[in-house]
Amino acid sequence: MSRNIWLYSGLLVLVLALIGFGIWFVLKPGDKVEIPEGEPQVLMDINNPEKGTLSQLSIYEDGTVIHVEDSGMEMPVSKGDEFTRTWRTGDIKSGDIEDLFSYLASIDFNEIEYAFLSPDVEQETESVENTKSTGPSLYPGGPVDYIRISANNGRIENTIEAIGYFVSGSEPYSELPYPVNFIYAELTYIIENNTKVVLVEELTE
Repeated sequence: MSRNIWLYSGLLVLVLALIGFGIWFVLKPGDKVEIPEGEPQVLMDINNPEKGTLSQLSIYEDGTVIHVEDSGMEMPVSKGDEFTRTWRTGDIKSGDIEDLFSYLASIDFNEIEYAFLSPDVEQETESVENTKSTGPSLYPGGPVDYIRISANNGRIENTIEAIGYFVSGSEPYSELPYPVNFIYAELTYIIENNTKVVLVEELTE
């Protein structure tokens, strides 16, 4: 058990080091996308090498919702790669944000101190520990799938990550561990029901 906790702690340090990457999506908007001032209260980044997608959901204090997805990507991403960036925007009510943070408080979100590893990734991580490797590569656009969820409203503040849980040929993330599964389902619902496409860009890395 202590071995796994050590591995989780090491991965969490890497997770926290990568949090800043997600913001690059919202710092490069095209036309028709208005970005609120200040940092999002909720972020969800998804790296999916098998589908060739990299996406971010941002939810702001005023209820603004922005979802950006890069698709048609070759992973790992290389200079000169072409891809499509789709922007979706919308909004949710302040009460919906309060309900989400109330749920996070009820599950002690602040106290979750490790990344969730699928059995396959955990085995890989343990097998490379003795070779002084850092384990699975978790950089955005890299070969390992992950879902990273960050929340910060001044009282609730933490980041959790589920690594290696993409399931091909079925519901893509049907095996997510608790509580990532419930948070992911809620945020995915917001994307599908509270946003619409406002801009599609053809870009080159």
